[in-house]
Amino acid sequence: MQKDQLPRLDTGIKRSGTALITLQTVVWAPMPGAIVRTETNVHGGHSASWWSRALGLPVDQGAGFLAGLAARCRWLARSGARDMRDAAGRLKLKRGESGMSSRRDRSSFEAAYQGKAPWDIGKPQGAIAEAAGLVTSPVLDAGCGTGENALFMAASGHQVTGIDFVEDAIWMAQRKAAERGLTAEFQVKDAMTLGDWDKRFGTIIDSGLFHVLSDEDRARYVAGLTHVTKPGGRLLLLCFSDEEPGTEGPRRISQREIRAAFDGRWTVEEIRARRADVRQDIEGLPFSDGGPKIWLAIIGRNS
Repeated sequence: MQKDQLPRLDTGIKRSGTALITLQTVVWAPMPGAIVRTETNVHGGHSASWWSRALGLPVDQGAGFLAGLAARCRWLARSGARDMRDAAGRLKLKRGESGMSSRRDRSSFEAAYQGKAPWDIGKPQGAIAEAAGLVTSPVLDAGCGTGENALFMAASGHQVTGIDFVEDAIWMAQRKAAERGLTAEFQVKDAMTLGDWDKRFGTIIDSGLFHVLSDEDRARYVAGLTHVTKPGGRLLLLCFSDEEPGTEGPRRISQREIRAAFDGRWTVEEIRARRADVRQDIEGLPFSDGGPKIWLAIIGRNS
């Protein structure tokens, strides 16, 4: 194979009902970094730097490269791409791409977590940490991403569950919990299905989910929150503010919209103007200096 040719991706192998991924001479298990079988060599006859350019991964000859390669291959297989070039064209897998989306589109978020998601800052959002004194267990982080807010609450002694519909984000959250010696439950679950859940929570954290929902999905989501929040519990909601200039990224939300969405069985106790924390290693993010303007809404579930 010439170096300018991209390898084909074979997704036809199955074992115990779970799809495996064959990439050249490498067979990967569904979990990133778990190698089922290797033949020839782990880079399929190409150098790590060649694979890095082909897949948009940082150059790393060690375990980080292999884990990243496995995760990217697994994701590409799910995309239904014919080959790497097709997948890159469809999903815009470019190193350093911001991954911001104003739509609740699973593939957009999957792509973001394969690169540098602007909101994935390696620590809890400052506005969530600020409101920690209002939190009562058990806690649900709806749309938890890689788990930083949930893990902050777990480290503070709370019983925490985090859910997200992006499998790789949940895997990263589980890995962080294990590495930090923290107890938290992370599940691949769509927040739009909360109405079907039998669990109940004293506090819900929503850090950036509400503002990517359509009007129709917003109503369904709020109904689900009502279902899983104990009477007397609270929702801590972070969303883009209508005071943030521009239209790129999530929807801008007014205080009026928040109050209208949570009427009847909820009481909006307070709405605070804050700034979102975003990654500092991504250039050109189209937001205000100092971070996007957001609302921290503290919303109580009526008894």
